[in-house]
Formats: sequence, structure tokens, C-alpha cells
Amino acid sequence: MKRFFLVPLVFVFATFLMISGCTEDTVVNPPSGTTTELGTLTSTPTGIIQNTSTLVKFQLNVKPGVTLVDANIKINKKDASGNLTEIGLLKDNGDTTNGDEISNDGIYNGRVSVNEPSAGDITYVGSALVSYQGQNVTANSNTTSIVIYSSVSVSTINQNKQTLKSAETFFLNSLGGNLNNYENAMTQTAAYLQTQPGVTSATYSPESPGIKVTYSSGIKGGFLVSQKDAQGHSSQGGFMPDSLRNMRERNSQIPLQMQTRGENSSVRFPDGQMLSDNTMLEPNIVGNRNVLIYTPYRSIFTPDKVPIVKSALDQANCRDFKYTEYANQAATVAVLADMTKFGFVFMDTHGLRGELIFTGEKLDIFKSNFTQYYLPLLLSGQLGLWEKLVISNTGTSQDTATVYTVYPEFIKQLPGTFPNTVIFNSSCESTIADNLKDAFFTKGAKVYFGYSKIVYSDFAATMADTVARRFARGLAANEAYYDATDPHNPYSAHFELKSSTNMSFSFSLINGNYEAGTLEGWTKEGDGRILTRLGSISPTQGSYIGMI
Repeated sequence: MKRFFLVPLVFVFATFLMISGCTEDTVVNPPSGTTTELGTLTSTPTGIIQNTSTLVKFQLNVKPGVTLVDANIKINKKDASGNLTEIGLLKDNGDTTNGDEISNDGIYNGRVSVNEPSAGDITYVGSALVSYQGQNVTANSNTTSIVIYSSVSVSTINQNKQTLKSAETFFLNSLGGNLNNYENAMTQTAAYLQTQPGVTSATYSPESPGIKVTYSSGIKGGFLVSQKDAQGHSSQGGFMPDSLRNMRERNSQIPLQMQTRGENSSVRFPDGQMLSDNTMLEPNIVGNRNVLIYTPYRSIFTPDKVPIVKSALDQANCRDFKYTEYANQAATVAVLADMTKFGFVFMDTHGLRGELIFTGEKLDIFKSNFTQYYLPLLLSGQLGLWEKLVISNTGTSQDTATVYTVYPEFIKQLPGTFPNTVIFNSSCESTIADNLKDAFFTKGAKVYFGYSKIVYSDFAATMADTVARRFARGLAANEAYYDATDPHNPYSAHFELKSSTNMSFSFSLINGNYEAGTLEGWTKEGDGRILTRLGSISPTQGSYIGMI
């Protein structure tokens, strides 16, 4: 594969973008005339607590064709009657303390302290004077909103945590060291939780490894149990011995080699048969080859899927997939807030009924930004608090923690959009409902892999290897998919593909002139971005330039 290094005549940055191929995009002429549409305004965070001073970052990307008269852009609070009240300025001066990274790049930033006395939605809009047809006129941006949530005390959050801890003790006492008591112990624990102060509901389904809890504050949470075997390896959720085996099993088992749609050279089946890959279909394109590998329980899930996925992807001719890895407690909420930067997201974690994703981040009510960052996300239903309990094969507690979980609402609120991203959710029950899949697709992801039931780690590793190898060969999503069922009883999870189209990764030059307005088709190391201008430098063709 060829790599092209683009070096601006004026600036040289110690970062680069890599592309491949040998074709050029069609030349696009610069936009003619000017516009009074100012640009796109966003705000972070999207929710804050009432009577709490919170620093909100506003960012406005000026639209191509806009000629500003003012040096700065006003950020205004908009009332119900449409009246605007200026609360701060957005600047394009390269001052990082104000949130701006590069001077004169057409991206204006500002940080404003917001403190609202009442719950509700607050609307903001950007405005500035622009030159239009020889006159100076006021141009406005789109509106962005921030939700103000009623305050919940830290002591209430701590009470929720203690309720989950007491449920853990109740479960272990009910289990009594007898693994055959599992279903009965979970049912009793759900009933126990229902009687606790502040608990609105507690529900348990025999087909899932956890109990879902809702508190009177509106905060969601639950209690998840997984088990270590005699060798100390943890299941990805659920219990290995199970009295409901017959109910959970699918119909008669089909030999693995008969369950495929196509062939696959990367999997060796129990009978020793090796199969070869099928032919490539006409693909749609995933141009972003940045890979997020998110493994909150890497230290206990065996086998380790990280080297498996990386080794498989590295078999691509280009070998230019770029990996960003977060494992164990480093797999935080904030990491998932950056998911839209990646073309392939691989998550190996706990899950429940296609409704949530477990992080590795433990609840810490004393963290300095708990009230400003975590609490609004909890109250908005974007995050939950779950007690994660791992027990040994003798029924004793091995590991426990209260961790954050991410819900579909969190994904829907992510900044930006996914660049036709492939999501591989290697967690239990990740496709049993469409909640997570729909949230990812709403934000621009196109392919979603997961499991219909509780899945065993060795089978999940085989599927991860299979899919990654096939994508590395340039195959489309439907061919990268392998129609298989986990041979392990009692759950027999089915590996599933949810796809809006048959995407594949591009290994040729696309978006060479950046006119998509994004980095689609470019693999980024370090900094790199698409701009409408940089100081006195304007696009020589079209509306955008790439800065590397």
C-alpha cells in the first residue's frame, strides 16, 4: 500500500493522516457568494444540576461562505418569547483556556459558567455581524439546549449504593454456598430490593444475569452476577450451572460448520476441518480505520480478545488500522463519550438485555466533578449504577464493585456522528433487544454485531477473530458475519448481525479533497481536522481544507 503525506506550505505539524490508493476525487469549485447562515452551535455538557455553577463549553463551526465582520461571536440565552440575552463570547484566537485550539480556523469556542435556579430546558443561540451582498447583517446559528435537573443529594446516591451492597449480602445469604439455589436466590433478592427505601421497582427475568432497579429519584441501576470457574476464569455474565437449561436452549444443535453463510479460513472447528473465505461483495465504505478497543474486564475475561482482534485486523494489506485501547478501570464513561471518533468499536464487557453497557469505572461520590458531570447523566437516564458481583464455583464472593453503566440515551447524546462505524458489542444479550443497536444507528453507525443470550468468552473470542479477519480482507459486513451458535450449554447464545447496509473498510483513496466535510477516508495519528479556512489560507477548491 502507498502512503501519501500531505505537508502544508505554511505550517508543518508533528502529526499525519494516512490514506491509500491511487485515484483522485473530482475537483470541486469554491462556493460562490456569501451566506447569512452563521454555522453549527453545540454545547457540552447537555445537562446540569440546578443551583450549581457549571462550566459549559460552547463551540460554533462557521459555515463555508460566511464572512464575519465581528472578531468574536456572541453566545445568547434565548427566552420563550425569542428574546436574546448575551451571556458570553466565542473566540477563534487559539486560547486553550477558552476552549479554542487553533487560531483563525473558523471554529469559535468559549466557556461560560451557567447557574440556573429552576429545572427545565434552556436554549442558546450564537449571533454575529456578517458581510452579505455589501451590507453588514446579523446572522444567527442553530439553537442548542441544556437541560436543568432538580438537585439530588450525594447522600441519596450513597443510599442507592448501600442498597445494592445490602442486596449483595442478601443474595449470598440466600445462595448459602449452594449453586443450585441461584434462581431462587435471585428471585428472593429482587423481592428484597423491592422493599428497600427509595426503590420504585426491582425486576428479574430468569433469562438474564441481573436484576433491574429504578429509584424514586429516577436513577436506574441494578445487580449483576457472574461466576468464576475452578480455574478462576469469569463468565461474561450469568451462572454456569442452571436449573433452567432446557428452557434456555435453542432447538436441536446444528454442527458449527453447517451454520455458516459462506466459508472462513480463520476458524478451526472441533472436527479439525478448515474452511476458506467466500468472495467479496460490492461494498459500501467505512473510511475511518481508527479502532476503539474497550475492555473493562480484560483482566478476568479469558481468553484475552485484544491481541486476537488486533492480530486479525493487522492481516490487512495496509496494516494501517490504528488502535486506541482502554482496559479495566481505565475503561471509563469519558472514553465512551469519544466513540464517534472511531470507525470500528470493539467492546468486550458485561451487558444486559440489549439495554446497557458496563464500564470499568467505579462510583466515586467524592470525585471533584461528580455533581457537574456524573449526576446529570444519572438523572437523565444516560448512566446507571450497578452492583457487579463475581462469585466462585463454590458460591463465595470473589469480586464486587459499584460501577457505571451506559444506556442508549447516552449514545444518542454523543457529540458528532459515527462515520459509518462498525460496532461489535461482545457482551451478553447485546442483541436480545434493539435498544442499543437503534441508538448507535441513530448516530450514524451502520453495522452492529452482538449475542442473543449469555455468551461464553471462548466462543466470543472465535467470533471476534472471524469478523476482524474478514474485514481485514475487505469483505462486506454480511460476509464478515458468521452465522453460529455458542456450543456451550445452557445458554447457546446466537451470534447476530444487525446492519442497515453491507459496509466494508476502504483500502483506497476516498475523500481526497475533504469535501465530505469530515475525515472520512483518512486514518489519523495525533491531531488532524477539516477546516473551512486557516487564517488567510482558504480552500483552493471546494469548501474545505485538511490540516495535518
